[in-house]
Amino acid sequence: EVWTNDKPHLVFGLAIIPQNCALTMQPGTRVHMHKGAVLAADSNATLNIQGAFGNEVTIQGDRLEMVYREEPGQWGYIWLSANSVNNAVNWAIVKNGTIGFLVDSVGASPNPTLNIANSKVRNMTLAGIFGRDSHIRGNNLVVNNCAQYCAALAYGGTYAFTHCTFANYWSIDNRSDPGVIITNWYEDANGNPVRRDLDSAHFVNCIIAGAIDNELDLDSNTTGGFTFNYKFSNCLIRTTLNTGNTSRFFANVYNANPGFPNTADNNFTLVPGSAARNIGDAVAGSIYPFDIANQNRLLNGLPDAGAYEGQ
Repeated sequence: EVWTNDKPHLVFGLAIIPQNCALTMQPGTRVHMHKGAVLAADSNATLNIQGAFGNEVTIQGDRLEMVYREEPGQWGYIWLSANSVNNAVNWAIVKNGTIGFLVDSVGASPNPTLNIANSKVRNMTLAGIFGRDSHIRGNNLVVNNCAQYCAALAYGGTYAFTHCTFANYWSIDNRSDPGVIITNWYEDANGNPVRRDLDSAHFVNCIIAGAIDNELDLDSNTTGGFTFNYKFSNCLIRTTLNTGNTSRFFANVYNANPGFPNTADNNFTLVPGSAARNIGDAVAGSIYPFDIANQNRLLNGLPDAGAYEGQ
């Protein structure tokens, strides 16, 4: 099925992309989710969101009054279930739900369960991106202002984020959870630990920032030989963690001002004095030479960290 921009599309209850089927959203598509609504991709199904710069696909609640324009928790989540395949999101704005993308375990496909690029996810009452032993690749993302996590990469998996901004300035009530959490285990119903390999979690040229002292948590359980592989390079990170291991933390800047102009208004561009300016890795920048505002990040030396290149 193909959804276009000729009319709003309403989602009520649980809407499932059936097995062996695909749902494509073309540039400018507007999707309005009712309270509690879930859009799910079943086994061997695919969600393909293909917006364009300046003509993004928008997914939000179905209350269109101005007071609900940035109100979190109006709908459920987008669920990319175990064994869904080749899900892709490009140029999308996803806002005001419970979880932006709930991405489950990898099935038989060698490709990422979710490729997400040039997109904004915000105002979620749990998490912007929640991976459960999954495979996610993201670039040019802004994930911000969530009640718990901008990104929860849980129970192991494989993750790669390049030129992403995770900025948690949630202000509705107190928040103690970090903006980004990475784990390789969980407790089952009987309180027993269940461990899975974190094959890789690599963040390059990213910003992890927010309003609390520690916006990054690494929760590992390697008993029995399970792996917990992660690396942060050329990032700006707000954290109280010990970052002395240079095989895990390389060429980063810590606890400096990212210089966002207006976090309450979802403005995460970089002011001239931002500590994220010119700290990026040039090779990673050349792979993604244009930022989320379609600006060339290779014009003035080293690229900046985050989704926006300072101009």
